[in-house]
Amino acid sequence: TITDAAVQSLASLPALEILALRQPPLTDEQFAMFASHPTLKSMFLNGIDLTTENVTDVIKRIPDMEHLE
Repeated sequence: TITDAAVQSLASLPALEILALRQPPLTDEQFAMFASHPTLKSMFLNGIDLTTENVTDVIKRIPDMEHLE
């Protein structure tokens, strides 16, 4: 598993544009740490543990999101 602290470290990178994290899957709470990220454009994730409602809410708040897989 990936710790919340590790995800928070990634989410706090100010120039992060692409996140590719296939393993391990993120939880809804970890995915939410990327909400409102100012430079994030693309995410490639294992979404097996994510709910549609949370994903929709988070990506609506990421201003420059172009691609989510």
